[in-house]
Amino acid sequence: MKLNKINLSSILLLLITINLIANDVNIKKEVEKHIRLAKVYKQKNEFIKSENEFLEAAKLMPENAVLWSYVGDAAKHNKEYTNAIKYFKKAIKLNPKLIKSYGNIAYIYQRQKKYKESISYYEKVLLLDENNMMAITALVEIYLQLKNLEKCELYINKFDIIVDSMNKENMTKIQMEKIEKTKLRFSAYRKFIKIKRQNL
Repeated sequence: MKLNKINLSSILLLLITINLIANDVNIKKEVEKHIRLAKVYKQKNEFIKSENEFLEAAKLMPENAVLWSYVGDAAKHNKEYTNAIKYFKKAIKLNPKLIKSYGNIAYIYQRQKKYKESISYYEKVLLLDENNMMAITALVEIYLQLKNLEKCELYINKFDIIVDSMNKENMTKIQMEKIEKTKLRFSAYRKFIKIKRQNL
């Protein structure tokens, strides 16, 4: 009789485990379906539908930081900046090393001309990746807008050092062209800074 109870409890435990695994598999399939649909909608520039699908996926796996980052990205494309920031912050809370989420928040604040907040988030990007060109380039632009020429020049110099140390053989033609355009723009900024300093 005791043996039957042990077998029964073992069987119950096994059934519960099988049920949990099956449930996990079903959730994964459901999440994958929502992600596929979200990507299709994004390619069609149907960002509201894309955001809704990513949100459904994130609700099914609420501890997945990347999914919340996807929801934020879709909200950003919808120009729903308040929601986008909320989703990116949720992603960061789950995974504090999601550079892209910090960068997206910084970008939104920059577009809103909330430069203090934007600088703060770009600096967080640089704490995680000190050579992040997107953050460095954005900080050059922000500090130029704020007429903080010293900081602007500091980030131009940082940009130059990184570009000089890059292995250009591994870069695409488009990447090289983008860097060259940025170098030209920053060269003009340097001239502007020099003229401003001479007039002081």
